[in-house]
Amino acid sequence: MNRSSSRLPKSWSSTPIANALCIILDINLNLRSGIDLRHQLKARGVLVPVIFITGNETDSVREAALLSGCLAFPTKPFSAHELIEPLKQAAAGH
Repeated sequence: MNRSSSRLPKSWSSTPIANALCIILDINLNLRSGIDLRHQLKARGVLVPVIFITGNETDSVREAALLSGCLAFPTKPFSAHELIEPLKQAAAGH
């Protein structure tokens, strides 16, 4: 991981992300992994549920996403139902 990818986006420092119902992250973000970002958020005490999405699923990526504690891992293209159900789970636990 390079130095720029180890920091959270500047705009997130003033965002009340810890109050979010859920975070939807793509596995492949610019200059970083969504899974790495999830770990960074957890390390800072942000325990908001996460739904990962991806168009490039592999067994190792799926395993890493699930081990990070995500609610769901739909693969693009996915149905609305595949996204709505985990959002309902997040809302029920919020």
